[in-house]
Amino acid sequence: MKDIKFILVALASNLASLAVTQYVVRETWNHLNVGPETHRSLQDDCCDCPARICNGLVSNCNQPANAIMYASLHNAMASRDEGFLAPNHSSGLEEALDAGFRGLLLDSCDCDGTEFCHGFCFAGTRNPTTVFANILTFLKANPNEVIVVELQIDDNTLFSLWEKTSSDFRDLIYSHPIGTSTPWPTLNELIDMKQRLIVFQHNGGNCDAQGGCPIGVHDMWDFGFETRYDLTGADELEDYSKSCTVRTGQASNQWFLNNHFANNGIGLPDRNIAEEVNTAQVLQTRLDACTTMLGRRTNLLVVDHWDLGDVVQVVMDNNAALGDDVVVVKAALDGDDLDEEESNADNVFLGGRFGDKFGNDDSP
Repeated sequence: MKDIKFILVALASNLASLAVTQYVVRETWNHLNVGPETHRSLQDDCCDCPARICNGLVSNCNQPANAIMYASLHNAMASRDEGFLAPNHSSGLEEALDAGFRGLLLDSCDCDGTEFCHGFCFAGTRNPTTVFANILTFLKANPNEVIVVELQIDDNTLFSLWEKTSSDFRDLIYSHPIGTSTPWPTLNELIDMKQRLIVFQHNGGNCDAQGGCPIGVHDMWDFGFETRYDLTGADELEDYSKSCTVRTGQASNQWFLNNHFANNGIGLPDRNIAEEVNTAQVLQTRLDACTTMLGRRTNLLVVDHWDLGDVVQVVMDNNAALGDDVVVVKAALDGDDLDEEESNADNVFLGGRFGDKFGNDDSP
């Protein structure tokens, strides 16, 4: 009888472990390969998932918002799919969100009305109303995800740009107290407050002054600093004496925006350069070098051509290292079975997903 009981207990344990493993593989594979129109909320099909997964990892939840790293898009509006000339990306920011990117750098201009563009209206524009609505769609479908938006404001367009946001979008914005010594809330706290959108701007006015900025919009260089964005070629980016120096802001500020891209010889984004510098080895080596030189850990890891390389995985690995368990499950990508350690890991990367199709720039 004891032998039978032992067999039954062992069988039940193995079946439970198999169920969890199958779920993780299935959901990770879905995240990596299924189009956004078929995605559902992260935990719809799971009864035994952890209580909360924040920006892809359980351990992120208890970290302050400015402690973790966010895979981020340089000139996020400028993609080939949206018809931009000399684009920074092939596919749009909505697909990047689906792939695990959580930081968006957007530039606004006056193009017979306020649009997202990069300096020259003829080179391409995106409708801010559509972009803001699509970000909102993502956040509603993924209630445990936090997004950081950084706005470069040209042509005095901050307030006209803000008129294109909805009340639902503005309700999700976290407003940090003025004064850079105030600690930032954890992701858990932002989620509980239902304020999962952090917005910075530069060039658009003085947000410290009464009425200088819309409520919840923060001056980037009061809170953060950045590395150089004017580098040419992969060699300059990998010359850390150049690429890990502070260009704007103070290194004592709370947010570190690390520009990890370089233009070609005529000053334009280059997919071949991005393919070289977005690899895990180049990314991690430079992240480590900048941390050593500046004494600060990167928050916004900003890249061109987001679909190339290992950006999201490197960000996940670095964030997982902040927690007690550094295992990130990616067996579905590799085509491998999960081992026992991976099956039991606290930091299981499933990623955020869309619930609905996005609008397009022809939407009203």
